[in-house]
Amino acid sequence: MRTIPVSPPYDFGLYPKLFIHAENAFLPFHYSSTQWTRLILLEEGIRVPVSVTCHYSPSPQLRIAFLQDISGNSMNELENKIGSCFCANTDLGPLYNTVRGHELLHQLVIQLNGLRPHLSMDPFESLIKVIIRQVVRATTAQRLIDNLVRKFGQSEFLDGNTFYSFPTPDALASAKKNELLNCRIGYKWKVIRDVSREVASGDLEFSELKRLADDEVIDILTEFKWIGPWTSRVFLYDGLHRLNAYPEFDISIKRAASRLRLKRWMREQGETKISVWGIMVSYLFGSLWTQALE
Repeated sequence: MRTIPVSPPYDFGLYPKLFIHAENAFLPFHYSSTQWTRLILLEEGIRVPVSVTCHYSPSPQLRIAFLQDISGNSMNELENKIGSCFCANTDLGPLYNTVRGHELLHQLVIQLNGLRPHLSMDPFESLIKVIIRQVVRATTAQRLIDNLVRKFGQSEFLDGNTFYSFPTPDALASAKKNELLNCRIGYKWKVIRDVSREVASGDLEFSELKRLADDEVIDILTEFKWIGPWTSRVFLYDGLHRLNAYPEFDISIKRAASRLRLKRWMREQGETKISVWGIMVSYLFGSLWTQALE
């Protein structure tokens, strides 16, 4: 058992309540209001079933249960991956302080107190998932990701629970067209296989992308057919954990900003807005789902 402190405020169950629309889907994680589980791939190729819960007393902390024996180095690697995925070290204070002067946004962060981004654990996983998310509803995207994970990911059944890992580049690179089409991903089957083959062959290296500036990453990714600025920038946010890279031109973001009457406010904030943008994205999306739940 390992623990990761999370700077308060934090609400572990708020993210799945707002954003997990297919409750029985493996994305490849399974995230409920009380527990998060998945198979996590380590650098040496070992897959470890992991369960994460949250305890709030005396202060919030993620508790990680490793459901098989692993070395101390592996525990450290898993702890770092999970902490980064849950944005455990992200300080919500700057956002909360900034929005005090905007009535609607201030009310929103009070309503969604403790919400923080939840990001993909692996860049390859993120890029494939973002491709799937193109021009489909979030509910549909989650079903399609679940189809791909169940078909091509590895799984373990342990203590009454199923744990899935995301498909490897090799698994998707060698997939047949009809196998991918059976996952209901339509025309995206080709770009998913093309990207997977580039990664499997070493021609597309995420370690290299991590060293490049945002614009350089976008230039590389948009060489693929069906990958444009939106996909590239969401990947920067979700896959490389560059929180301020999320595209402001995203249609849902624009709809949320309009609903909250933020256009003028964001323009006036200038650099201050840029510094809190990555944290604010989850709240903007949350405003739409909060409205849907009302």
